[in-house]
Amino acid sequence: MSEAEVVIEEDHRPIAVLKSSKPVGRMISEVVADLKARGSNAVMDDDFARDTEEGIKEQRQPWNPPSWV
Repeated sequence: MSEAEVVIEEDHRPIAVLKSSKPVGRMISEVVADLKARGSNAVMDDDFARDTEEGIKEQRQPWNPPSWV
């Protein structure tokens, strides 16, 4: 994935640059492995698993910002 960058200008001069950051957090597989290593008996129920999968799918969709003129 390429890095995104937005330059904010005032009177044709750049005044701010917004850049995408690296993802923060852990993979679900890492969390599950950690729980198993700790001897946890926590279980991911079907609703939680479905919500997690939906969230992952939403993050994979292309971003279509509004076109401002």
